[in-house]
Amino acid sequence: MINEWLYYNLKTLFDNLQAVLVAMSNYVSSSVLEFATATAVPDNAVTTILTYTVAVDALLLDTLLITGQVDAEYVFTVNTVTKLKFRTSEQERSLKVAFPAAQKFAVGDILALKVIHYNTSGVFDFDATLIGHKG
Repeated sequence: MINEWLYYNLKTLFDNLQAVLVAMSNYVSSSVLEFATATAVPDNAVTTILTYTVAVDALLLDTLLITGQVDAEYVFTVNTVTKLKFRTSEQERSLKVAFPAAQKFAVGDILALKVIHYNTSGVFDFDATLIGHKG
């Protein structure tokens, strides 16, 4: 009776430990994939801030970080097709787009972030960051 109880509990413990190890081996942390700056962007001109070509492995994109010196409209494209548009304001010139589930892109896909602003008082700088991991 004790041997059966011991066997059952040890087997359950082993199975649970195995499940934890598998889950840990599947965990991949995100990191900055690409950072770029567009400087001296004139008004009314669509300007590419960042371009990223998925090279070796599929890409899982978690977050886009975008900021600029003035409020602007941002366009995220995949293979030149517009997928998302965002707008910042004078009160909040930084934007964080955190996808609820990582967005998967295939080898050869070209991701781009573009900006256009309408502030006629000068030229301004904009930054973009892609955060994700290979998948």
